[in-house]
Amino acid sequence: MAVSSLSEIEASPQASANVKLPLASFLYAGVVGLLGWNLVLTFTHSFDCDMLDGRTFGGSGWAFWCSLCYSISLNVVQVIMSSRTLMDKLSFGTRWNAGLVGIALSLLGLLACKVLTDKDTQIAGFAFAMMFVAVMGLSAGILQSASFGMAGSISPELAGAIMSGQGLAGVLASIAGVAFGSSQGG
Repeated sequence: MAVSSLSEIEASPQASANVKLPLASFLYAGVVGLLGWNLVLTFTHSFDCDMLDGRTFGGSGWAFWCSLCYSISLNVVQVIMSSRTLMDKLSFGTRWNAGLVGIALSLLGLLACKVLTDKDTQIAGFAFAMMFVAVMGLSAGILQSASFGMAGSISPELAGAIMSGQGLAGVLASIAGVAFGSSQGG
């Protein structure tokens, strides 16, 4: 049974059962698609001041290079993913899983950089951290283009679920920052 709106879900118990899983899946995609980046932003102080001791690279610090690296990789992959030729060759499941795995691996890589970087390895730590931020941007672009593309072809409510998940990702990152952050106010 195809469902085109939430009003149909409310009217039919059978339709409601068929749509709960997709709504939850797209909410999950929204959370995962932005949670990693929101965590990087939340813990910028930890990378900039603790891992890199406030050091600059090319005249700019962590926040500049991290934002630039993420934004360029995310936008490049979204332009590439808008190609119909490429979309015909990569299934939705492949794109969805590649995005999820890439985001997870990039977060693990950033954690490893944070733990393993010391004063003697700051340049290498910075380079590897930027590589993992780029992987995160590429993966988020793949996941977001797949998620919004699928949601748009099914129902506007699914796109709303993705956006709600993205908002929830911001809240979760803020909670993590309060609970685990090391920076002090003032």
